[in-house]
Amino acid sequence: CEHCQVEISQINKNIDNFNNTQIVMISFEEPTILLEKLKHTNLLNSDNVFILFDSKNEFQKISGDCPFPTSLIYNEDQKLIKVFKGEVRVESLLKYLRE
Repeated sequence: CEHCQVEISQINKNIDNFNNTQIVMISFEEPTILLEKLKHTNLLNSDNVFILFDSKNEFQKISGDCPFPTSLIYNEDQKLIKVFKGEVRVESLLKYLRE
């Protein structure tokens, strides 16, 4: 979606600020389409970015109402510390990642 593309673009431009994080992108978009959209970014070359193809839309069933994109931030103890529903500025993501 357009909002996802904006957020992906922002993360891509700031990928060095995400070096100590793990980014998991969950999409129900067909992998060939998704890869085509991501090939113009550095995200596919990053060791800390993972793409999950959710062909049955199971994530939304498990996590409840999650508009696209939804960003979940966990700390190093795997405790959920922040949920952003919808498009979020990269500065807000980084603020919680630094805490």
